[in-house]
Amino acid sequence: MPATSTADTRDNLPHPLTSFIGRVDEMESLGLLIQSARLITLTGVGGCGKTRLAREVAARALGNFPGGVRWVELASLNDDALAPQAIAAAWGVVEQPGRSILETLVEALALRGKRLLILDNCEHVLDTCAQCAQLLLDGCPELTLLTTSREPLGIAGEDVVPVAPLSVPDDQRTYEALELARTDAISLFVARARAVAPSFALSGENVHDVLRICRKLDGIPLALELAAARVRLLSAQQIVARLDHAFRVLGDGSRTAPPRHQTLRATLDWSYGLLSPPEAALFRRLSVFVGSFSLEAVEAVCAARHGEPGDTLDELGRMVDKSLVMTQQRAGATRYRLLEIIRQYAREKLEACAEDTSACSRHAEYYGQLAQRAGVDLDANESHQWFDVLESEHENLRAAIGWSLEHADPEDVGMMVASLWRFWRVRGHLAEGRRWLELALANVSDKTPVRAKVLQALAILSMHHQGYASAAPLVEETLALYRALNDRRGLAMTLLNAGILAHFHGDYPQAMTYFEQSLPICSEVAWGHAIALCLSSMGFTVLHLGDIPRARALCAEGVLSARAVSDVPATAGALTNLGIVLLVSQQYEQATARFEESLRVRREIGDHGGTAHTLRFLGRAAQEQGDIARAEAYYLESFALRDALGEDEGMAEALEGLAAVAAARGDGVTAAKRLGAAATLRERAGMPIPAIDRPFYDQWLARIRDLLDEQTLDTVWESGRLLTPRDARDSGPATAPGSPVAAGADGDGGALATPEAERPALVKTARPQLSIIALGEARVYRCDEPVDAAEWTYSRARELLFYLLCRDSATKEQIGLALWPDSDTDQLRAQLHPVLHHLRHALGGTDWIVYERGRYRFNRTLDYAFDVEAFERRLERATRCQRDDPAQAIRHVEQALKLYRGDFLAGEHERAWLERKREELRGRYREALLTLGQLHFDAEAYARAAQTYRQLIAADPYQERAHRELMRCLTRQGERGQALRTYEQLTELLRRELEATPAPETAALANRVRCGDSV
Repeated sequence: MPATSTADTRDNLPHPLTSFIGRVDEMESLGLLIQSARLITLTGVGGCGKTRLAREVAARALGNFPGGVRWVELASLNDDALAPQAIAAAWGVVEQPGRSILETLVEALALRGKRLLILDNCEHVLDTCAQCAQLLLDGCPELTLLTTSREPLGIAGEDVVPVAPLSVPDDQRTYEALELARTDAISLFVARARAVAPSFALSGENVHDVLRICRKLDGIPLALELAAARVRLLSAQQIVARLDHAFRVLGDGSRTAPPRHQTLRATLDWSYGLLSPPEAALFRRLSVFVGSFSLEAVEAVCAARHGEPGDTLDELGRMVDKSLVMTQQRAGATRYRLLEIIRQYAREKLEACAEDTSACSRHAEYYGQLAQRAGVDLDANESHQWFDVLESEHENLRAAIGWSLEHADPEDVGMMVASLWRFWRVRGHLAEGRRWLELALANVSDKTPVRAKVLQALAILSMHHQGYASAAPLVEETLALYRALNDRRGLAMTLLNAGILAHFHGDYPQAMTYFEQSLPICSEVAWGHAIALCLSSMGFTVLHLGDIPRARALCAEGVLSARAVSDVPATAGALTNLGIVLLVSQQYEQATARFEESLRVRREIGDHGGTAHTLRFLGRAAQEQGDIARAEAYYLESFALRDALGEDEGMAEALEGLAAVAAARGDGVTAAKRLGAAATLRERAGMPIPAIDRPFYDQWLARIRDLLDEQTLDTVWESGRLLTPRDARDSGPATAPGSPVAAGADGDGGALATPEAERPALVKTARPQLSIIALGEARVYRCDEPVDAAEWTYSRARELLFYLLCRDSATKEQIGLALWPDSDTDQLRAQLHPVLHHLRHALGGTDWIVYERGRYRFNRTLDYAFDVEAFERRLERATRCQRDDPAQAIRHVEQALKLYRGDFLAGEHERAWLERKREELRGRYREALLTLGQLHFDAEAYARAAQTYRQLIAADPYQERAHRELMRCLTRQGERGQALRTYEQLTELLRRELEATPAPETAALANRVRCGDSV
């Protein structure tokens, strides 16, 4: 950006020719920070937009600096000694004989009012800039200094503000074009594309290609602008296809831009040229990592000399300081990553130095060893936390396997991929795991232990992914090989897998034969994990053979065996099997308890397939107990997980459950369509309906036959067979008539919650963009999808949401007192900005949290539902109509009470603001129960009134008024003896707990009851 530097104007800020786009949060935070800080340094990788952001901040702050604002561009300086002269020239200060220019400058600036100095691009003259800054700040108390640099100046009092690339939508969800158009990175790309091709527009045809461009370029503004310039010659799709070689695409930029910004390569050359030789060597070697990586991996793969990790740590720290390496926190550990464009550049440098082969070899060796350690520990059930470790390293594992398949010993590759099968199965990477195993198997020698391990792993994944047909020959080959090798442990596991395969194919006697062969070998080799799995599997198979008592005994023994060896995944599986036995025995509450315990464990370890399996049976248990809404929620979540995993049989099972839900609601057409689609999936997977599911299936099929005549049933069934699984799931009304969700909706956004275990859906006439649950366990849903814990990044982000929801608005200071009561002003400033950023990201857009006139507020003009507001609104309506329409008041209070599923943010940390709100809502809940009891009493519905007062006493045993009213209700029902027992229980409670006696009016009431007087 060209600058005009004259000393007699108020400012000499550059005047850019393009509009400033995005960075609402950063501008807001920096606007506040520049009013109080003395030295602010914007740091970030080249091309991330530091200069442009600094210019916008300075331009908006002009009114705060009557003494003037000066911009000093340092990038063109080739001698750091010239920096003081450049600063002096910007202020019109000339050198005086016998004095240094800095002394003269300090003296001149000290005489003027409050002023702002911006030093742009300090990284190549960093030491001199630090010295100048220190002298100027010490000598000029009314001077504020704003600098941009790849790394901080490193002096006392410096506020370092990292400038991240522009926000890019994540790849964990789908987006509408309008939603994408509002994001910073896409907005910038579209604006710059229109500048060179005015006809360019974001459309349904190109929106996802534009999104892929922004993701591949990591939201780096310079890269986006260079890519947008190519719209004159290439479509968005063509640009995406060429971005694997980004530097060929992102060549020419604006001829008026600084030379280092005319191409992306030039700006990275600028950064690379500032590195010392050891730093440059580490930078090149880091390019072998894909995605994020750990410090341990860097020390193993990139150390210049083995045994000197300290050197690597220091050099890595300098890479972070220079904004070439990004950091991120995961599960309390720091991980590192290179932006993809920077990684491509570093890889080119690595190859140019002929270091790529050795670096890739060390990378593959490290991750091969990591995989084998994980495999050994998971086999021995040492730690299921390995699943999280391997998930975080998955991209690097992929890269290591891919390179090793071409360059490493096939036996080593075989051991590596065979070690990962448990991870691939539990985390749902079934198709990918099979592909790697098949590639490795093609190169492994015959009749070796490694081949047996790869075969066994491939058989297990094939069984879970595509069923019997693909797994059966692999199991037979594995059995033969382990017998030939006389490997008892391998044979035991393969016999167990053969039994599981036979079970799911419906050959239960053969399955028991395999299990009975496996179990003694498992005991012989003392393999606790396999023993637990074998016992539980035997129990599940015996259930299908009709022996329920033996099935229950075996499954219970499987649970005990798994717990004895602390095998978390096996315990979860055994609990689900035991729950199924109890379900078939019609012991629904006991079954549900086992399923819920299993589900909790499976969610914790990220077992997606196991979670889907347990959810399906939870749905079945809920439906057997008549809770259709809860059953539907479980089936839908199970389907979503099976769909993501690509498991045909699992999708069929979930669709059969959803068909039963539709039939229960009287919607025979939707039910028949779903069963037709499920039949197609079962045929494709070669998996018939299991014997234990047949009675449930036949029950609901009979219900569908009652709803539809045979011709209609056949026609609709066949149409369902042609539907995709998702279309079958979505067929029928979005909310069935008479369902709890539909019944709870009202015209102004209030809604009754569905039962507690269901994912609540507070609705208007359709699903809101945001559904927020705070009464009981806190949950937030974005378009009916839960916002996961990882999306908040900071726990305070979610807390800030609930804090703002409970107020009209709040200042920064009020927020600080509530959420960071021990922080000073500087700490609050540093903490609030990232929390706000991640809160807005988690909610899906910046519009949800608004900043106006120095106050933050939740934007209540958007489409949302909040159960606390619905609860309070219902109570207000009840109050308004209590006198004139008691029946309507009863309805409103009852609907409000259904929303109160527990204390406000139950189980959350105890903060003063939260406890105040919690106690306020507790009071309103108790008052609502008193009101409802009185309304029922006035309507002479004494039994319902008594039930209400008992509910209140359960919530607050010391609520003496509730005890009195309960005594009146019981007396009106002719149960004077029970009323007196209520009084005696109250008397004993007060004496024992409070050393008190009932109030005089309570004692007088008890006396009237004894005497037979009217009450």
